[in-house]
Amino acid sequence: MHSKNSFIGTDYISATFIKSAAAIAAVLLLCNCSGTNDPLENSSSSSSSSSSSSSSNSSSTSSTSSSSSSTSSNSSSSSSSSSNSTSSGNPAGLLVIQESDPGLCLLEGAIESDHAGFIGAGYANTANAIGAGLVWHVQTSKPGLYDLSLRYANGGTEARPGTLSINGKKQYSLDFAPTAAWTNWQSVITQVELAYGYNTISLAAVEAAGLANIDSISLKGMDIRTGNCATARINTAGDSFITSTAVEFTAETFTQGGDKIAAFDWSFGDGGVAAGKTASHKYASTGQKSVTLTITDQQGNQSIVQKNIEIKTATTGPIKVFIAGDSTVSTYADTSSTKDQAGWGQMLSQQYTNQVTIVNRAIGGRTARRFIDEGYLANIWKDIRAGDYLLVQFGTNDGNKNATYTLNGKSIPYYLAPQTDYKTWLKMYIDGAKSRGVKLIFVTPPPRSSAYCTGSNGTSDHAKAMRELAAANEVPVADLNTKLVTYLKNICPAPSPENFFLLRADGSVDGTHFQERGAKIMSGMVADGMAEAMLPIDQLRR
Repeated sequence: MHSKNSFIGTDYISATFIKSAAAIAAVLLLCNCSGTNDPLENSSSSSSSSSSSSSSNSSSTSSTSSSSSSTSSNSSSSSSSSSNSTSSGNPAGLLVIQESDPGLCLLEGAIESDHAGFIGAGYANTANAIGAGLVWHVQTSKPGLYDLSLRYANGGTEARPGTLSINGKKQYSLDFAPTAAWTNWQSVITQVELAYGYNTISLAAVEAAGLANIDSISLKGMDIRTGNCATARINTAGDSFITSTAVEFTAETFTQGGDKIAAFDWSFGDGGVAAGKTASHKYASTGQKSVTLTITDQQGNQSIVQKNIEIKTATTGPIKVFIAGDSTVSTYADTSSTKDQAGWGQMLSQQYTNQVTIVNRAIGGRTARRFIDEGYLANIWKDIRAGDYLLVQFGTNDGNKNATYTLNGKSIPYYLAPQTDYKTWLKMYIDGAKSRGVKLIFVTPPPRSSAYCTGSNGTSDHAKAMRELAAANEVPVADLNTKLVTYLKNICPAPSPENFFLLRADGSVDGTHFQERGAKIMSGMVADGMAEAMLPIDQLRR
């Protein structure tokens, strides 16, 4: 994101696996709100929209709980939309919280004012990290549905998805689409369900690029006001644990409100309870457990947050992992030279103990379709057994619009359109694995170009399509594409001599294939992705 700071936020919401928007009970609407009025206010007041100016250097009047705000990007806002709501109700039903208002408990990043068009003192620029974001605290006197709007700007070319959670449990997928410029502010709107009393609202980045710049959050509903930030979030060392092994829990308080907390009380979802800011608990049974943390402030008011964790039995092995893929995954001849060509599938066994067996069936020049057409997938189905793993990575060749292969005398194009043909052929892997009881994991393709410094990503469309298909079918994803693009972008200038990408015979850099070192690093990223997906194989990691 433009000139984002280097602050690394806490990865507190699992981004590994989020259901598609179609499976989430949220209705998203992207509105062009480059003017200064809040879109929720505009929806109920036709007169306010006529007074709004789209120029970032002009001012307009915005009625929010009978308060006015300056919209000039060069001056501070005089908005009192949220500052008075802590002591009195908000019968007008619209609460706006800006970056310096009460009710914003945590910003994992910085308040900036570099890009015009914002309202108030600036906007929130969160860190470029999965899980980094913001936390707000609000109070309601009536449980039910509330309209929520986030005013944002995204001057990049790609959407920046985020996850919105209410009290740590109810989650909504938000897509912060590009707004063409960092000075063009729009709003994404969804409807959320709030409980009676205090509610903790968290927004976290799903991808390493982070969130869009966030100017404000608005909530519309009966009698809503800011909270006192006497709340917390539940931190654990992961989301999957083993029976009879102690799980350590920490109540992480925030920049604002931590000094107002009097007590922490835990319920571990199996009848066990504890008190204190930290707690430890052992589970005797497997399954998903809903951990509840009740935070009591000094006046006796309570905030309740939850987190789901998975309890599993220990995996001792053996585990067999089959791999279907292309030349970036394949196994090659190994000599004494570290500059030999290698694929990540060739190196994956180095990530696990000898209880894991890797069967690498990847072959160069294959697409999701060609691998099936030529019988390679059928051969895997003959050998694989229920409970085995199947890692599938295609996309490197599927974007080639010029190449063809011949099958039964017929010329067939390599190219598979990401949103149609590519998904259709990948779906065959999903159906075959499910019918056989095989644990399928999609691996997004590495970038088909050297991405040092630039973050260029020649396979981004196919990687995105794979993520979408996986989310729609509840298939775990090891997001090698995102991990590798981020890794290479941070290497600037490019290394000399080259030690990651394969060198051609003439000494030039092949920006698609890899040396042994590059393949080994990628194999670690794939193993990390399976760990993030909470797969049992991670228990056998070296």
